[in-house]
Amino acid sequence: MADTVILHPTQPLILLDNPSEPERVLTYVTPSKVVEKKSGGLGVVIKHNSDTVMKLRGLGIAVPSSISTRYKWPGRFTPFDHQYRCAEFLTEFRRCANLSDMATGKTAAALWAADWLMQEGLIRRALIIAPLSTVEVVWNREMFAVVPHRTSCVLHAARVKRQRMAKENMDNFFIVNHDGMPVVREILAKRGDIDLVIYDEADALKNGQTNRFKHIRKFLKDTGARLWLLTGTPTPQAPTDAWSLGRLINPFDPNRNPTGVGTSFVRFRDSVMKQHGPFKWVARPSAAIVVRQALQPAIRFKKEDCISLPPVVYTDRTSAMSPQQQRAFDEMVRDFQAETVDENGLPVKVTAINAAVKMSKLLQICSGAAYLEDGRHVEFPMPDRLAVMEDLIVHAAKKVIVFVPFRHAIEKIHAHLINAGITCEVMHGGVTGQRRIDLLNRFMDEPDPRVLVAHPKTASHGLNLTCADTTIWFGPTFSAGGYQQANERMNRPGQDTKMLIAHLSSTDLERKAFQLLHDRTTSQQSLLSLYEEVVSKSK
Repeated sequence: MADTVILHPTQPLILLDNPSEPERVLTYVTPSKVVEKKSGGLGVVIKHNSDTVMKLRGLGIAVPSSISTRYKWPGRFTPFDHQYRCAEFLTEFRRCANLSDMATGKTAAALWAADWLMQEGLIRRALIIAPLSTVEVVWNREMFAVVPHRTSCVLHAARVKRQRMAKENMDNFFIVNHDGMPVVREILAKRGDIDLVIYDEADALKNGQTNRFKHIRKFLKDTGARLWLLTGTPTPQAPTDAWSLGRLINPFDPNRNPTGVGTSFVRFRDSVMKQHGPFKWVARPSAAIVVRQALQPAIRFKKEDCISLPPVVYTDRTSAMSPQQQRAFDEMVRDFQAETVDENGLPVKVTAINAAVKMSKLLQICSGAAYLEDGRHVEFPMPDRLAVMEDLIVHAAKKVIVFVPFRHAIEKIHAHLINAGITCEVMHGGVTGQRRIDLLNRFMDEPDPRVLVAHPKTASHGLNLTCADTTIWFGPTFSAGGYQQANERMNRPGQDTKMLIAHLSSTDLERKAFQLLHDRTTSQQSLLSLYEEVVSKSK
């Protein structure tokens, strides 16, 4: 017979009414005590918080979560049903992941969950690690809307100032970008009061050999902090991407967790991938099951299952290259053909990395500005492609985002739009700090600028750009994860109009690259096959 659980109407207390194994409860769940009931019999009184809930559930006693029964859910927004569940889930595990799709409100759910643990006294302060592009305009902005009674400190300043803030500030949340941990990790760890790490866009940790991974693992070891990983794309390139994430939330322990993820990457790789030839690896049919087991505990909601948004329409728009572009493109292809054989006429092996570099040079020509070996760049006229882009902008009902993979092409497009009388701003690696924050705030909140011309990497994570209803890809990138993330900037809660994603192209190379992105198949092998096709077709 199941134990009867009674919640106190005003206090954070649970009464187990005549529990079947009171001694076991008293041993494993603290604080707890036995009381004699006026009606006769014994009961066990336990503090009702997130930790005791999990301990009781571990004993097989069904207890409602504390956040679902007592939290007031502050802020300007009413959570979606799935956000209630996600926040509840996060409070239930010391280390776990929210793998819900992009634009499902993972940020808000994590903030509510952290706020509740602070209210319960289970954590004192939290550290948020996020992409630089989202530190201010996503996390700080969302915090003001969701938990306005909490304070935050963004650790993005000169080195000495950052370290002083990390040591002295007493805010509820510290926010640092992915690559900012080396400067502040030891100082934050020595504080002794950071009990939770929220790692946003956690696929940045997919390589266990990077400094990002090593610093977060060292911080967790030094502090014993909780860890919540947030990402909608845990394996953006291959099933092996799950290994390092699993090592963080589900590490192997012979006594406590014998089914966890082990220390050997090679063993994990061999469990999810199979080698076909010296350079080709393909996913095993069971890879998805192994990955799912590795990334536990985790929760995931698909966007289409929990949020109703207007439809997204994809369109391909073609344009002719200028004669100058065509000559440069054909000449470069001929150069690549010549490199396929050595001086003895024997085939030269081309790696996937080299193939991507070579195709990138071709795509630069298609985008109107190519980099030279000495660091300079040469520009090409591209009137047809610019006209197609301008026509899409003019007919858009709301604002427009133009993604351009190359810096000099961004500047060229910006100049064209300004000359056409269209208000626009650019965002690339050179637009940083407060300048980037101000730019994004104006784009989101003010009538002008109408167009944001951006490098995909600067706007592919976390930003809520529902002020736009049109995304134009001026040319393809080779990152399927970045492509999917960038497309989700406008396809989020708050969007109220039908959305358009347009691919601009002039060559088969671009069109097939866009198809790979749409199909999420930009593996090394697929890129190498595309390069070989381009070179052989042009012979």
